[in-house]
Amino acid sequence: MLRGLGIALLSSAIPYSLELLALRSLKPGVFGVLLSLEPAAAALAGLIILGQTLDLIQLGGMALVVMASILIMGRRGPAATTNPLDESAGPGATGP
Repeated sequence: MLRGLGIALLSSAIPYSLELLALRSLKPGVFGVLLSLEPAAAALAGLIILGQTLDLIQLGGMALVVMASILIMGRRGPAATTNPLDESAGPGATGP
């Protein structure tokens, strides 16, 4: 019973809490890229701890997900950083 509780805390509660703390201190784009690295970190842990290996197509899929996150983060322009709910940026607003 105690072992199951430890596994539950290590596999879900602690990582979720750490993600919430990171989300508060990181930019959303950086946080998104880091989240896309989670499967790669899990695969590396599986290789080191359990001796599990991945097929080439699985490794390629992980690389594509990470690259897509990085590309999307890099494509953000000035329009993506404005707040659509900001009333001062409306059609009748005057700039500084």
